[in-house]
Amino acid sequence: MSETTVILAIGPAAAEGIGLLIVVVLGIATWLLLRSMNSQLRKVPKSFDPPANTTGQAKRDDSRH
Repeated sequence: MSETTVILAIGPAAAEGIGLLIVVVLGIATWLLLRSMNSQLRKVPKSFDPPANTTGQAKRDDSRH
């Protein structure tokens, strides 16, 4: 059996165009990802500390025994 190797012959101008297209697509994907991450981070609270109790004592949950 003989193996055939197919070589895609493209010129330098086509290679530059394909490279530019890939860079542009990656740039757009990165921009969309950052935009989505920023909108998700706006939903995160500023602090995860529990709210301050005005009486100074920790609130007890008496429903669990």
